[in-house]
Amino acid sequence: AYVDQTQHMTPAASQTFVTLALPSAANARVGQIVRFISTTEDIGNVTVATSGGAGTITPAFTNTTLTAFDVLAYQCISTSGNGSWIRIQ
Repeated sequence: AYVDQTQHMTPAASQTFVTLALPSAANARVGQIVRFISTTEDIGNVTVATSGGAGTITPAFTNTTLTAFDVLAYQCISTSGNGSWIRIQ
């Protein structure tokens, strides 16, 4: 909790319908950065959500393909209420 993270995924084959979870407001800090990267395969139908699903993510990333070696990065901008994250990469 509360630390910057890089979640490195190495699926053996293409994956689909994957939800990538950002920390909930209770486990995040303003300024925290979380990165997701797949270094072996594309991942289809990816959704990014907060743990528990109640936080705000801008812009929404739903049912989109994450191509191998693409990086998604989100920064926490608020821990009030359910929390808010913004995509920075």
